Amino acid sequence: MFQAVYISILGKRSCPRAGYFMASLDRKFLLDRSNAAGSESVGVDG
Repeated sequence: MFQAVYISILGKRSCPRAGYFMASLDRKFLLDRSNAAGSESVGVDG
């Protein structure tokens, strides 16, 4: 689960303390990135 969050926001597979990092970001930014990453990953294996 967290790997998907890291990839969608940072473009990396891992990151320390995601909760603290995400809490510091703008909610709309997080939602927009999450939606964009979700639509990009449709049909991708792995």
